[in-house]
Amino acid sequence: MSNQKNEESDEILFFTLRQVECDIPDDCTQVGQFDTDLLVKTVAHCLHIIMHDSETTDVVSILPREMSARFKACSSLAEAVKRAGSGTFKGELGFQAFLYPSAAQTREI
Repeated sequence: MSNQKNEESDEILFFTLRQVECDIPDDCTQVGQFDTDLLVKTVAHCLHIIMHDSETTDVVSILPREMSARFKACSSLAEAVKRAGSGTFKGELGFQAFLYPSAAQTREI
């Protein structure tokens, strides 16, 4: 995807995320600026909107400090994204997409 298309996509994405009351800092304007904590918080918020709360009981919006607990929480988040997409998510999605976010994979999510 070209830089201009990425910028346009990011504008639409951030506008939409703010419309559904995701807590994204005003100075965050590109998907590449998402760190682990912001990505987890944002995706968890969206999942709670998309899915019934009973289906997101294992989804946390704030990661614990311990690495093993972070791994487990991010794995649960990845599984919840797959469930929410009803099999439409293309490609691999695992804990690493949340613990070590990249702009390309974050856009896919």
